[in-house]
Amino acid sequence: MILIAHRGNYQGRNQERENTPLYIEEAIEAGFDVEVDVWLIDKQLYLGHDFPRDKIEVSFLERPQIWTHAKNLVCYVSLYNNSKVHVFWHNKDDFAITSKGLKWALTGVVTHDGVVVMPENSTGITTMLRNGSLSPLGVCSDDFSLLIS
Repeated sequence: MILIAHRGNYQGRNQERENTPLYIEEAIEAGFDVEVDVWLIDKQLYLGHDFPRDKIEVSFLERPQIWTHAKNLVCYVSLYNNSKVHVFWHNKDDFAITSKGLKWALTGVVTHDGVVVMPENSTGITTMLRNGSLSPLGVCSDDFSLLIS
């Protein structure tokens, strides 16, 4: 199962550091893939969840450990054809299909063949992961200690 640190978080949420280049690097060095939030504004890429914050180059996203959540549609369109960037965009659908053809679930939606997102927000999903009745392709979480029984 692929373990994906949500915005770099994997030992609990750290709002001050999440989605920053150094924090993302630390999560990758700890052995995790990382979901990052990215904006494209005036032909410049930025990390940031609610708004564009830290400037980055596309090469930052061109690593196999990075799952790029495009925060605006223009970002998704600009990155989609870059075969080195794994990107997805979603609004309110239960699932998004990433540029690598993988299923990314909306928070709270169960998938056996894709990525379960933020299971700690659902007691039922956390229980299924702990008891082995749910074995998805991957899990994206802020805190993986909550998923270990």
